Formats: sequence, structure tokens, C-alpha cells
Amino acid sequence: MRSLRLPPYNHLPRINWRDIWHDHRNWVIFSLVTFTLGALVVIWLLSMSLRLSRMREGLIHSVPDLVWIKDTEGSYI
Repeated sequence: MRSLRLPPYNHLPRINWRDIWHDHRNWVIFSLVTFTLGALVVIWLLSMSLRLSRMREGLIHSVPDLVWIKDTEGSYI
């Protein structure tokens, strides 16, 4: 039927954003929520990493004596 171009296949249907939203709104909403939550987690992790880095620097600079730290391989940092 489609190759013969007989009705209702004789012309292409018009597709608009409303049709796409109607057909895929659950997927779009799920994707937006997932992306937003992922972005918030990344921002939170970056802020926690920065905070811990500042705390570590403050701790090292607040100790009056030299601090010797060994890593897991036994060498001094």
C-alpha cells in the first residue's frame, strides 16, 4: 500500500512538537529528572572534595611541627 501511494499513505503525516511530547513525555520527564539529579550529585561531590581539600590544607598548616606522612607504599610525602 505504501509503495503504491494509496490512501492513507499517499502523503507523509505532519509531525509537530505536541505529537512528540504526547508520545514520549514519560521518557522525556524521566531523562530530565535523571540528568538533573546526576548534575546535582556531581556538584555536591565537587563541593565536598573542595571542602575536604581545604580542611586537609588547614590541618597541615595548623600543626607547628613538621608532619611526616607515609603513603601506602611506605614512602614519605
